Amino acid sequence: MSIGKLAIACFVAAASLIAGCRSMRPGALEFPAQARQSPSVLAGCYRHTVGAWTPPLRAQDWPASQTPPPEFELDPTIVSGWPSADTVWTVRPAALVSRRHIPASWRYVRPDSVNIVWSTGFTGVYLRLRVVGDTLRGQATTFRDAHIEGEPPDPRASVVAVRHTCGAR
Repeated sequence: MSIGKLAIACFVAAASLIAGCRSMRPGALEFPAQARQSPSVLAGCYRHTVGAWTPPLRAQDWPASQTPPPEFELDPTIVSGWPSADTVWTVRPAALVSRRHIPASWRYVRPDSVNIVWSTGFTGVYLRLRVVGDTLRGQATTFRDAHIEGEPPDPRASVVAVRHTCGAR
């Protein structure tokens, strides 16, 4: 695509987005009140299994920063200094790698669903999980800040996380 055509496409996309946002009613992007559940409902430790990644994780995308830990804890402590209006809570471990990272977090997206994110600021993984009793089921999707046209999509895998007693092996 030529630079001129790309610029036109970007302008049209931005104009459409602005027009759509102006037509939204106030509060349309807020979560419904029932989605703002107490984090203590899900707080605790989870052990999970991850299915096969499709496509496979790529070595050049730093797989250690994109692979959820085998165990994690959802903590009801609010992550301070979060750069958005959403309330997000603490996840342990806070990072998948020892280098630069954004603290891991979780939040409700619906009364029966949560998102969990681990990120370095450039690459990471998010889990979109549905709450089924003491089990969280859903999908892990990797992400990174740079994409090249024509490369495969970000890897995805199924996830099943079961609550267990913290510190128990």
